[in-house]
Amino acid sequence: MARVRVQTPSSPLRAKSISPKFDDSPSRQLMLDLERALGQTQIHETELHKVHIYGQRLFREHLDLVDAKRAQEDVAALDAAASRHETVRKEAEAELQIWCQEVEEQERLKKEHEERRLREQQARARAEAERKAKLEAERQARIAKEQAAARKLAEEKAEAEEAERRKREDALAQEKAERERKQKEEQTLAEEKSQAAEEEAARQKAAQAAAQAEHLIRSQGQSSAGSSPDKEASHQRYLQIHQKLKNFRKEFWAQCKKDTNLKTKVGDMRRAIKTSVGQLTEGKGANKQPTERIKSTLKDALTIPSPPVDIRDYFAVPPPEFQTPEQNQCPSLLVYSLNIFSKAIISQFGGESGISISAAEPAGVLVAQIFATTEYQCRGHSLIDILLAKLHLACPVLWGVYGDESTPEGRMRLGWRKEGGVYISESRHHERVSGLGAGFASIALRNFTKSRLRNPFPPTNFWECLANILNVPPGEVQPTHLFVLKAMLENSVERFIHFYGSAAIAALRLALVTFPTTLPPRVQDTAGCKAITLLVDMLIREKNLRIE
Repeated sequence: MARVRVQTPSSPLRAKSISPKFDDSPSRQLMLDLERALGQTQIHETELHKVHIYGQRLFREHLDLVDAKRAQEDVAALDAAASRHETVRKEAEAELQIWCQEVEEQERLKKEHEERRLREQQARARAEAERKAKLEAERQARIAKEQAAARKLAEEKAEAEEAERRKREDALAQEKAERERKQKEEQTLAEEKSQAAEEEAARQKAAQAAAQAEHLIRSQGQSSAGSSPDKEASHQRYLQIHQKLKNFRKEFWAQCKKDTNLKTKVGDMRRAIKTSVGQLTEGKGANKQPTERIKSTLKDALTIPSPPVDIRDYFAVPPPEFQTPEQNQCPSLLVYSLNIFSKAIISQFGGESGISISAAEPAGVLVAQIFATTEYQCRGHSLIDILLAKLHLACPVLWGVYGDESTPEGRMRLGWRKEGGVYISESRHHERVSGLGAGFASIALRNFTKSRLRNPFPPTNFWECLANILNVPPGEVQPTHLFVLKAMLENSVERFIHFYGSAAIAALRLALVTFPTTLPPRVQDTAGCKAITLLVDMLIREKNLRIE
């Protein structure tokens, strides 16, 4: 044990004893005794303190020994318990393994028993099925044998009856053939006589129809619009309508710009119409979506408020009932929309239809539908003059207009288009007027017999324009007339004949055979005249129609 060194403070009494002044004082002895007693007391306290500290240390060491011993005993007890638990676990696992093996063995035996039972059951079922199949086969064989015997007996009987019947029929057939031969000889003689009479009557009727058709066309060319000045006045009236429409379109659009909302709607409607017309294509049902879109746009033109206009300005011959402002007013947005629609149609005719004549049909069908619809009319009167005004400007030869193609004035009269201030090429012009001619025919030759609507442009207009071209003086006929004539008829022959019958055939003969021979040699050598000759050959080859 370490020694504890305790330092005692020096007593003030000792300090005082040093002084010689008090060496012999009675109190000095008392102070010394007291100092010694106090020193002994302090030493005793120090020793007691050391003893106390030593006792505490011994007590703690004893506790540590007790705790260590108890910990060793606890660890030993835990190890013994763990050992017993491990022994129990191993015994339980062994028992579980034995039980699992017994269960697996029972399952195996049960499965083998079930499989054996199923095999035996299937074997019994197969044996039963084979037995029944054998019995059925024997029964079927017996029935087949009986049926074969009955069939053979019936066949022998039928053969005998058939032989007897054929014998009788042969005799009757010989007798009938002899009668038919005699009747056929008599009928042949009668048919030959009748055919000769019919051919003679047909020749006479065809000659009469041709004469009547030629007379009708010649007279139509002179009386359809009156004299030549009257025709020119009618043509100029349509050109005036076109100019009014052009001015109206600019003024209307200028008014729309003042209203942002209206400007946006009108712009969308214009784009919808132009886009839909450009999407027209050949094929049944292919144009349903663009047609519905155009109709929807025109309905919007009726519902969106717009200022009224005097509709008489857009009729070549205003109806007599359009006298008062209440009668002659029409929504300006409808007129604007139909004007945009007509412009897009003319562009379609002059573009795609010039390349492929048959491409004009979808646009022609759409034009007839739109201008025949009562909703888009003004008090029951179709506004198709809006389209015709543009057609008069684009293809005036349809109305008998003529002029010298070699001069600027003549080209202007014939509708020769300019682009960038320069006339388009001759081939492009002929392609364009061909498309316009085909487009005109696709509008004029529409059959409305099964429709509740009224035809806005009946087939008489086709006959009239055909007469207009055929009555142009031969010396004034230009290749433009011939290209338009060929395009009018190329895809319309069958419908033309449907409407006019034998008169149409006579008119075709006059237009495609007789008319070209009356032209000057310089015109007969042009591509337009040769195209008409090729059209005659095409009618013979593809439609089996001989008009020569």
